Amino acid sequence: MQRAEFVECLLAGPKFQPELKEELQVSRSTTYKATRELLSHRLIMQADNGYRPTILGRLIFEEYQRLLANIERISSPARLLWPISANLDMTIAALTDSQVILPEHHHPNRPIHEVEKLIREASHLKGIAPVVRPQYVTLFNNQFKMEKLTAELVTETPVLNYLTENYATQFCEPLHSGALTVWEMGEPLPFGLLLVERPTEQMGLVVYEPDGGIRGLVVTGSTDAVEWAQHTWQQYQSQTRRVEPTSLCGDS
Repeated sequence: MQRAEFVECLLAGPKFQPELKEELQVSRSTTYKATRELLSHRLIMQADNGYRPTILGRLIFEEYQRLLANIERISSPARLLWPISANLDMTIAALTDSQVILPEHHHPNRPIHEVEKLIREASHLKGIAPVVRPQYVTLFNNQFKMEKLTAELVTETPVLNYLTENYATQFCEPLHSGALTVWEMGEPLPFGLLLVERPTEQMGLVVYEPDGGIRGLVVTGSTDAVEWAQHTWQQYQSQTRRVEPTSLCGDS
């Protein structure tokens, strides 16, 4: 909104041009041009005690403020998601009111802890997993053993190979029991995704560095974001093959 600062100034009370010039610290010519423009668009009117906003001016200014607030709310997640933006078809509505979790100087593992929190809070989740971390394997396995969690994961072939070679028991037991279902993707996965379906719907979108470290995490429970996550997970899952426990792990 052009000349928004003039409208905002006038919302505090009517003012003549010299008062506007003094309060906004602008030139006389700028003040004159601004008031002419706002008058021509019927955003302000001239009264006996100075210029004041019209109803139209008030409404447009309020809408402009809401727009600025929305831009501020989505700018942080948008900056985080920029490296994977070519692989996302996420709407602005899905990012609104999301929480961005980034590594901090004195808390570099903050995103990892937030991922663990999502896992602990879930009774059923769907995920996209391009990276495996030992602490995730242990956490998932503990939740499976206590019958607190069931999960459906899409992951890459190298991740499957790593799990069977290094965590055969922890990985194969929940596969055989049915607590864990896995689909194998032959191509690299561009991001991580945690879709918590029960008890409370929420999603976490994980952005990784090239070396596998976590760049950051976007967490939200908005309806638009959860719907996007469901659609995205189904898209990737449809391009995979389901892993049969006996073929990967042998007989239980």
